[in-house]
Amino acid sequence: MSPWKKLNILFIEDSSDDIELLLNVLQEKYEQIDYRRVEDEKSLREILDTVKSDLIICDNNMPAFDARSALRIVQEKHAEIPLIIVSGLMSPADAAAAMMAGAADMVSKDDLSRLVPAVNRELQKLSKIGDLEMERAEINRVAYYDHLTGLPNREYFIKKTMALIEENALKSDMAMLVININRFLQIPRSMGSRIANLTLKIIAHRILRCISNECVLARLGGDRFAILVPEVDGIETVKDYIELIGKKLGKVSSIDKQEFCLS
Repeated sequence: MSPWKKLNILFIEDSSDDIELLLNVLQEKYEQIDYRRVEDEKSLREILDTVKSDLIICDNNMPAFDARSALRIVQEKHAEIPLIIVSGLMSPADAAAAMMAGAADMVSKDDLSRLVPAVNRELQKLSKIGDLEMERAEINRVAYYDHLTGLPNREYFIKKTMALIEENALKSDMAMLVININRFLQIPRSMGSRIANLTLKIIAHRILRCISNECVLARLGGDRFAILVPEVDGIETVKDYIELIGKKLGKVSSIDKQEFCLS
């Protein structure tokens, strides 16, 4: 099933009959439509906090609500969700003002032939945006994360360290720990690169278990890791980290029934 054959819509509408009419039009294009309906500001805010919709279709004239008010709330909560106004009582001037304010489109209830093309256009835009975001995420992952361990790499570590130093502005002490594994080069020479790579993953996992969420752990390259501790109370805090990491890394490792110790 195409991703847009199934449609999740939020209707901002006070008329059940009008929703039925809109669903009948949309079902000519979309095989499955899940929808929810709200008709006041409180309900809209609540549903935007809990449910993510592909699209919002909004009436303009409701007893206690209008499309411009709904649009402001949607932009505040989820500006990426397109909002299409479908109304039988909206002047061209009001429609133009709503479009200028960020509405995706305005379709008259007297001519719903434009509804499906408008919905399809907005969903295609969302799809392209999603593809671009995935590409950017992949570029960011390659540029700033180590492909083997999944940890931040040297470039990310430097960038993050400089940012934290600037934010901190000497308000508190910071610490940086650089860790090398003793005689690590003997592992690939004697056991092969696969065992060496698995060992690096074990090291990364064990160090992560020793540090708090506020710390930044990175693989600088080879068997070298670095930890940035953004706030320390003194040298004793650093010694505690060193002692704990030493104990964790010193535990016997077993890969393919081969046991060895790290230090």
